Amino acid sequence: MAKAPPVLIVGAGIGGLAAAIAIAAKGREALLLERQHEFSTAGAGIQIGPNGMRVLQRLGAAETLRPLAGMPDRIEIYQAASARRLASMPLGARIAERHGAPYWTAHRADLQTALATTARASPRIEIEHGFEVAAVHQSGGTVTVMDRDGRLRKSDLLIGADGIGSVLRAAVTAPAEPSGLITRVARAVIPRERAGAPFDGGAVGLWLGADTHLVHYPVRGGDEIAFTFVSDQLTRASLPAVDLSPAVHAAFAQTGNANVWEIAPIAQIDRWTRGRIALIGDAAHPIMPYLAQGGVMALEDALVLADCIALLPEDIASALARFEAQRRARVDRVRRASALNGRLYHLGLPFASMRDAVLRSMPAARLIDGYDWLYGWRPPE
Repeated sequence: MAKAPPVLIVGAGIGGLAAAIAIAAKGREALLLERQHEFSTAGAGIQIGPNGMRVLQRLGAAETLRPLAGMPDRIEIYQAASARRLASMPLGARIAERHGAPYWTAHRADLQTALATTARASPRIEIEHGFEVAAVHQSGGTVTVMDRDGRLRKSDLLIGADGIGSVLRAAVTAPAEPSGLITRVARAVIPRERAGAPFDGGAVGLWLGADTHLVHYPVRGGDEIAFTFVSDQLTRASLPAVDLSPAVHAAFAQTGNANVWEIAPIAQIDRWTRGRIALIGDAAHPIMPYLAQGGVMALEDALVLADCIALLPEDIASALARFEAQRRARVDRVRRASALNGRLYHLGLPFASMRDAVLRSMPAARLIDGYDWLYGWRPPE
């Protein structure tokens, strides 16, 4: 039999690199096509729950990331107006023992570097930078991509891991349309000594306010703190004119002119696969960032897709259909849970008082154990 051509993967971000590593581990070659001429060091933080860490361990990238990871021992929830602590949920050793994998936090660039290092160590993986896809054509058993310089790459399988603005999505389904209100997000990473208490500790912090919330956690081995501010009224220079504690305003001031961009919920995409093309991660299922699972879902996708391809190597269309069938319900549940969190985080009075009372009264272990369905995930047999 003729040797199978390398699987083409568009996008060398978290999902694309993970897919290449997982596919190579199953014995196939992979060619990553990345439009950037080199990997960027820009970005902010990412939380990696035990379900994501389990994937990184299986891919062999966890130990490379370890020196630069944050390892929070708890999640602390605060009322943003008063700075009153509402709950403290255990992470650290407890969640690692419960789920067989830890809860880490990291700078996105460090996670990408760990995955890229793992990919480059594989003789079955090639990364081609400066390849910006302009056209995709599928005919019979071949998928062809062309870049803006007219270069062609062909294979029997194409994976789109090119993010929320996916170019490949048009080859699979109709354009994704916004389906809700626009929210503004500001992210920044600053040295730990500048963050100040209580932001400089070893915890994930979540501050809840009316139409606003703040998340922070350690990255770069704990030497830096990643901040994410979310609000409809956020601007580069100021927080919204709502009741927020001086501590929250001080934290925002320390981030300087934080990068601000707009996000909006995307209507559920009706299909992720067509013939020999598959979408993964945000290209397939954009998720609002209220559950810290967007990047982790891409990691899960990569592992399941590689397993399906290895199971049905002579029937790519069926392998991709199997992948989508195995992932749909899981990702849909995560989407719904993330949307619910967004509503709960941004409640105003009087409903915020009811939420806060529940958080104060519920045992901390029970709060985190309510996410067993999420963190306990393992790939299908």
